[in-house]
Amino acid sequence: QNVFTPNGDGVNEYFIINTGGAIHLQIRIFSRSGLLVYESDGREIVWDGKSPSGVELESGIYYYVLSSLRGDPGGNYNTTGFVYLLK
Repeated sequence: QNVFTPNGDGVNEYFIINTGGAIHLQIRIFSRSGLLVYESDGREIVWDGKSPSGVELESGIYYYVLSSLRGDPGGNYNTTGFVYLLK
């Protein structure tokens, strides 16, 4: 799912990518202007719509780059896409 609503109502609060423990991934999320707004890695990635310093980001469309770090047999998993943050 690429739409989430971190508005405090307890429903659909996070953008989550879960590999089931198999592959260690890195995600980088960018604003429409190309500014890096979030970066994380792990087997489960959870973004709450905030910057690393805790600032709530504006509603909008964000671009992500998802890459494998470890556990990918081919070592070349890379994908990109869009996530919609709505409040």
